[in-house]
Amino acid sequence: MRRIYLAGPEVFLPDPQPLFAEKLAICAAHGLMGINPLEAVLDADVDEPPDVLARKLFDGYVATIRACEGVIANMTPFRGPSADVGTVWEAGFAYGRGKPVICYSNTTVPLALRTRLMLNLLPDQLTVEDFGLNENLMVQFGGLRWFCADPPTEALWTDLSAFSAAVEAMALGLND
Repeated sequence: MRRIYLAGPEVFLPDPQPLFAEKLAICAAHGLMGINPLEAVLDADVDEPPDVLARKLFDGYVATIRACEGVIANMTPFRGPSADVGTVWEAGFAYGRGKPVICYSNTTVPLALRTRLMLNLLPDQLTVEDFGLNENLMVQFGGLRWFCADPPTEALWTDLSAFSAAVEAMALGLND
């Protein structure tokens, strides 16, 4: 089974394991082995000094991405108008290594509008790229495919319709 790294800010949810269990089941139904990023760092000791723990986490995530055949990245805005910076880095790292990257987001609102609304900006206060894209153009075009959904706010982190479409595209793409 082809190993696919599941990048995204879900790791910061209070209890991410049930969501990852659903994601892994969706991957398996499409003949893929989804890799939960939290499984990559099971040996990390939370009692270690923060700098040592951070380095172990980084090294674990990088090694896991290297061992996978592709990445499915959750680019739903997180802690601001844009995607989680760690997820963006992971997707970019995989892209730079020639691995397929498929992105998804649980919003269809373009980045420029999200940025203006969140920062309460007027058009003449700050230039915001406005290509009508879901993310910054470097992120948007770093994914081979991009899937978006618009679930209700309470389902922002649990709706898996865009994720399911991304998994299906990854499965089809890897089988070409």
